[in-house]
Amino acid sequence: LDDDDEEDEDDAEEVETLIIGDRKICIRTSTLEEKSTACIMLCCYVEELQEGFFPYIDEIVQLFVPLLRFAFHEEVRSTVATGMPELLKAAKTSVEKGCGKDLAWVKGMLDFTLGPLIEAIEREPEALIIVSQVEAIGKLVGVYGEGLDQQQVMAIFECLKKVLEGSVERRKERESRKESEDFDEEEAEAIEDENEEEDDVSDAVCECLDEMLKKFRAAVMPLVEQLLPFFAQMLEPARSQSEHRIAICLIDSVVEFGSDGGATLKYFNSFVPVLLNNCVSEDADIRQCAAYGLGVCAQSYAEHFAPVCKDALA
Repeated sequence: LDDDDEEDEDDAEEVETLIIGDRKICIRTSTLEEKSTACIMLCCYVEELQEGFFPYIDEIVQLFVPLLRFAFHEEVRSTVATGMPELLKAAKTSVEKGCGKDLAWVKGMLDFTLGPLIEAIEREPEALIIVSQVEAIGKLVGVYGEGLDQQQVMAIFECLKKVLEGSVERRKERESRKESEDFDEEEAEAIEDENEEEDDVSDAVCECLDEMLKKFRAAVMPLVEQLLPFFAQMLEPARSQSEHRIAICLIDSVVEFGSDGGATLKYFNSFVPVLLNNCVSEDADIRQCAAYGLGVCAQSYAEHFAPVCKDALA
């Protein structure tokens, strides 16, 4: 091969062909990798520099939001989602340090990013990218949840419900694959790996709910209650240890942050037995979560907890 032939061969290896509908798209993969690397580096800069990144925040937000639905590279979508809370945090810190902007600017940035992020989640086909996106919503709430209006709060909970419904449907589809005549050990391992990804999705939703409860406390309990049946299913004996832990973590958050004015007392007889039973689980993480939950139950339910205090200490 002469030099020109070698260059042509290298170019061919760098091009990926996608068929979308009736269109054939050729993509230079090296360019995609460069885009992904650039996004990662920008996220690193904003995370490290915070208010020092102030002059570039608006420009990067404008660049990142359209990339939330960048169909040609998963890592780009994941990275820009991860970067959204860091940009919002940098903006808020810049205001606090006297950059010349006010919180209306931060609120505008929250509004500009939240809607597209929710839309991206609803269209995202890959479970691991959904994890990054849902985690990003939780972190946005943690940074400036007080800037959310009622409509935005409702939109977040509706999004989380759709995420959980999608996860349930994907699990059902995998169970149906087990009935195929082509089902074998390799397929069983693939299904197990995919279900572990679904556990990560549920974990991300749980963490997001934790942030919502920390920020809004009992005020969002009516919305949280609509999602509790999804987590109750995770406590079934046939479900994974990871799912058990996730469900117990949500119980802990609900009791700790959502109990103002006795808002969660009606769940006392449901929550406490679950926590007591899982204090003797073989899984150390589950035992820790259950023991922590009993502690917050004792704090939140006071005299109502007294009759089971002996069992909790046994």
